[in-house]
Amino acid sequence: MQIATAFFFGVACMALSLLLGYVAYRRALRLSDLANSTDGSYERAFYGRFLPPAIFSVLLLLVAFIIQRLYF
Repeated sequence: MQIATAFFFGVACMALSLLLGYVAYRRALRLSDLANSTDGSYERAFYGRFLPPAIFSVLLLLVAFIIQRLYF
């Protein structure tokens, strides 16, 4: 029972990580429109919109990896 729970939790973490990675990718495409701006909007968009889902995506992959290594 514990192994099945760990497996499904690990798969859920990986799926959520893929979703957040896709969100980060879509936001990165929007950032390319702001790349030539000089008013600082690119930096605000990068740190406020792109970086959080990218960081959480990597952290969730790390959690999924740790869960998989602990139980399998």
